[in-house]
Amino acid sequence: MTLHEAIKKLVAQFGESIVTEVRLANLLADLNGYQDYPAMKMVLKEFLKAGYGKKLFDIYSKDSQNAISKSVDFTKTFASVSNYKEDLISYASDCILFALGCITTINEPMTKGYDPYTKGDGDILDNLANQLASLQKEYLDLLDRLATLPQNIYKDAPGYYSTEALNKLYAVEAKIAVIIKETNSTVSLDWCTNKRTEKLEYFKKQKTEAVAKALDELRCQYKKLLASLIIVPKKFGIKRSGHYDDNGEKELSSVEDDIKLNYYNMGKTYDNWCKKEKNKYLAKYHIDNKSVALQLFAKIGIPAAVVIGASGTGISYMTSSSAIEQFEHTIALGEQQASAGEYGKAIQLFSDAKNNYIASFRPGHYQEIAVEHINATVNDVTQSCVKMVEEGRLIDANTLLLSLPHKVISENEQLSEQYNAAKSALDKAINEGLDNIISDIASNHGKLSDTSKQKLNELLKINPNDYWLNFIKNKEK
Repeated sequence: MTLHEAIKKLVAQFGESIVTEVRLANLLADLNGYQDYPAMKMVLKEFLKAGYGKKLFDIYSKDSQNAISKSVDFTKTFASVSNYKEDLISYASDCILFALGCITTINEPMTKGYDPYTKGDGDILDNLANQLASLQKEYLDLLDRLATLPQNIYKDAPGYYSTEALNKLYAVEAKIAVIIKETNSTVSLDWCTNKRTEKLEYFKKQKTEAVAKALDELRCQYKKLLASLIIVPKKFGIKRSGHYDDNGEKELSSVEDDIKLNYYNMGKTYDNWCKKEKNKYLAKYHIDNKSVALQLFAKIGIPAAVVIGASGTGISYMTSSSAIEQFEHTIALGEQQASAGEYGKAIQLFSDAKNNYIASFRPGHYQEIAVEHINATVNDVTQSCVKMVEEGRLIDANTLLLSLPHKVISENEQLSEQYNAAKSALDKAINEGLDNIISDIASNHGKLSDTSKQKLNELLKINPNDYWLNFIKNKEK
């Protein structure tokens, strides 16, 4: 059992205040807690005797986060008066914080063996080696504590290091590099970079796995809803195609929105998975128009009252069958265009399907289907546009927005808001690009760098009539 796990076990047995008592060091010996780091027996006992366990506990009782920052000060103070190796003291402090639940990850010390002491001022090389171990432990702790972690792992970016955090890390990296060179240490000069990269990759993997798991769960939920919400009408013994009513469509649409968001968070293009699954499920319960008509005529012999009641529905359906077929054909064409990336043409086809369906059979239902296709496509386009802007693909984002049929967009307030939000993101990026070009001219003795020339040409393709862009272009000639 590791030392930090053993302390956590004793906290569960005796209560949190056990970390303030010197007897904790003796209890740990009974649990064989020092087996990995024998030198920790002396370090931890003296650490507790000096009252640092109680100091950490008192601060933890008021503010657990403050206890983490104070532990660093306590470690350095105790190291300076005790001559114990700083990475061992840091580990003792971390073990207590881990047992109290202040931290969830812990970095074990670099120092192995039975000797807990530094060599003092007499042996400079040995002292530098001890400092290196201490700095390595400090660096690993900073990687854990300085990371900006997502509040919502499904929606936010994976963990990263802010500029302030990186500056603190770089300061420790510089010290480590100097000691490695001075001591001809076997530790690689890339050690810090490798550890930081490993941590960032871990954050990415953590998010990817969480989103992938959530996506699998949402897909299962969607399939269950497809099975539970489908309506398979059989009025007067006449079988008709299965469908989903308005409430069912809303439930399915809500889950589909979550699925699309997970695709976006995984960096994947949404492949209309929900639509494909729904079409496959509806195909199981599809009854073609001719079959309905034959069933109606087969029921002619039933009582007149029933015949009259059924014929009204049958006639309405049969007279609308041509319009339904045309509607479904137009929607299918729109889906093909969307799959090919022709979003503007797809939206126009969906709008045509909605406006041209004037049959008497369930007009609201079919028009709502077209509206959902329009909404979903515009949502995909605006999300793609924002992502392109973030990636610096401004021309692609502009081309995508220009392809949309503005008349269709303007008819819906929500779609207009989505479009305007994407357009604002693009405009902001264009203005920032212009500002960067101007700054580049100022810092480059009135000339454009090659990078800024490329950016200028890109912005002119988007906005060829912009006064300042053309002014800069003409001055550059």
